[in-house]
Amino acid sequence: MLETIQSKTADELDYTNMQQAYMQVQTAYQRLKEKTRIDIPHPARFWEYTSLIHCVNDYFEDECFSALDIGSGFSLIGPMLIERGWDVTEIDSYTSYPDHPYIGKTRASLGITWHDFTAFKLDRFKEKTFDLITSISVLEHCSVEEIENTLKNARRIITDGGMFFLTVDIVPESSGWSSTRQQEFSLHDWNNMLERIQSSDFELQGGTPDLDYHGNFVHDYTFARACFLARS
Repeated sequence: MLETIQSKTADELDYTNMQQAYMQVQTAYQRLKEKTRIDIPHPARFWEYTSLIHCVNDYFEDECFSALDIGSGFSLIGPMLIERGWDVTEIDSYTSYPDHPYIGKTRASLGITWHDFTAFKLDRFKEKTFDLITSISVLEHCSVEEIENTLKNARRIITDGGMFFLTVDIVPESSGWSSTRQQEFSLHDWNNMLERIQSSDFELQGGTPDLDYHGNFVHDYTFARACFLARS
């Protein structure tokens, strides 16, 4: 499905100029806020969305494909791709949003197919269903079983040449992620995950992984980003 763009190599993917992607994210944010009256709870998400949209702009160009957003919440990614003509599926849990019990209907009203997969049951999807899989600051909050299920199924359900884009929260002083304290990764956790994904027949793309520092009144933390392409 991606024959028209698979010729691009890692060196040809451009990650330097984010200005256009940033403006696209800001515009989409204003439109979505007017439609749903729901704000983005975490301002740092704009960095993650901008980074992803830039990769999508550069790799997929103006083509329309199929995307899956894991742990979507009220992400801008789905609505932005819908406006471009993509087919978008999101999975998340109702229990994650007790103040918004109708999140599924809200997302469906935007043209998105939304599933309540509390256990991240990606095995329900058929092989080679999606051209883009995204996970924005999600996996560090999951159980061991959910992480294993995600990594196990990502390569199976993505098309050859498809893009797998993910970010995680990293706290430098963290003693490391554990199944009982699912909050953030250490750098060691992040590097282990990168190695595991690459061993699952994904190729890490030029310009990633990289880190972006943020700080707030609670603690200092970093967002880690990585972009992979599924080997043909």
